[in-house]
Amino acid sequence: MQSSERVLEYRSDLSTVKVSTEVKEKMSPHAIALENALDKMEDWQRILLLLRAQDMPYKEIAVYVQKPKNQLKVYYRRLLERLEITIEKELSLLKFEQS
Repeated sequence: MQSSERVLEYRSDLSTVKVSTEVKEKMSPHAIALENALDKMEDWQRILLLLRAQDMPYKEIAVYVQKPKNQLKVYYRRLLERLEITIEKELSLLKFEQS
């Protein structure tokens, strides 16, 4: 399977992937916070984060997310910042719910 096919397959499965309650109970608070933060993102944003984590060049990612390659670097940095803030908020909510 080529990388473009994998991305398209991943993209079509994004909305259907959910973690079961049993698995979620065993997850660390950080993993739950990450999952919640990623759930709040659009598909193209999750794909951008996933593919950059795999060191795919912005030029190739632009094909899949249908965004200009020159803007992807900016989007990526903003997404990382937003992800960090959202995870911190999710963690504080999880700690509040547990107390």
